[in-house]
Amino acid sequence: MGDALPPEGEISGPDAEVLLAESVSRALLVVLECLSPAERVAFVTHDVFAMPFGEIGNILDRTAATSKKLASRARTKIDAALAPASSQIPEHTKIVRAFLAASRGSDIPALLEPFLHRT
Repeated sequence: MGDALPPEGEISGPDAEVLLAESVSRALLVVLECLSPAERVAFVTHDVFAMPFGEIGNILDRTAATSKKLASRARTKIDAALAPASSQIPEHTKIVRAFLAASRGSDIPALLEPFLHRT
């Protein structure tokens, strides 16, 4: 597919760091804004730190099964919040590509082009 961003290994250096930082920032905002405190604990301790649900249950004063359900619910909310509307994916991809290309060449007019001509 021609509009896909290059594979992860093809973006390197500062561009890769910017994309990673943006992705992590957005994910953390979703975690903070969309999840309940118990969902946050279950998701972060299990999915990020690989803590077993039994231990998470002890922290939350809940059962392992409830902790597992909290983490599952958190994943569902995060996926929904981070998924762009499918109709906007080609436009977003075009903007990201133009931005990266223009930023590499320090071409300010080209850098602003995608933002000035959005409908």
